[in-house]
Amino acid sequence: MNERSRSLIIIAITILAAIVQVTVAGDFGIKGIWPNLILILAVQLAFFGQEKEAYLAAALGGIILDLASPWFFGINLIILLLIVSLVRLLVYKLINEPTVSISIIVAAASNVLFDLITLVLVHKFSLQLIAINLIYSSFVAICFYQFLKHLLKNQLTVKIQ
Repeated sequence: MNERSRSLIIIAITILAAIVQVTVAGDFGIKGIWPNLILILAVQLAFFGQEKEAYLAAALGGIILDLASPWFFGINLIILLLIVSLVRLLVYKLINEPTVSISIIVAAASNVLFDLITLVLVHKFSLQLIAINLIYSSFVAICFYQFLKHLLKNQLTVKIQ
């Protein structure tokens, strides 16, 4: 699969994930919490060294989420890009042998970081909600990992520099 095809697939997956997140994800929330699907997708891509696709998913997904958000435009975009950059730095600098378990932990921790930032912005902080999202986003990260691995047929390879 060439780079252009992979990018088009990521764009389609990002748009689909954003549509699901802004339309029906709330119906599957636990105590009003649901994982950020765009963030999990972008983090999984960054974790596997697919930098261009990770930033593409974060940027496109952030814009779509911002269009549906009551917050000022750009907050989701900025937070998503910052977290993807942090994951990229973490993967390339600190993790010598990435595993599936580590990718799931990184995706879940990224969701918690996103929650912490947004909860601080709206002056609402709850350890219970963060714990729920940690567990919930871990499950969703496993699903995304398996889905991406199957869809891209092992085109996602870990790159350590």
